[in-house]
Amino acid sequence: MDLNFDDGRKTAKIYCTMILFILELLKNSIATINKTPQSTVFIK
Repeated sequence: MDLNFDDGRKTAKIYCTMILFILELLKNSIATINKTPQSTVFIK
């Protein structure tokens, strides 16, 4: 039981790190898109 709980915490930590990393990437790409007019035209 303790082992499973520990593994679960490790997995959750990894997922949280991954999600935060992906959110950072999204924020950066959105900032880049906002800077370049061509990209906004492309999205529409």
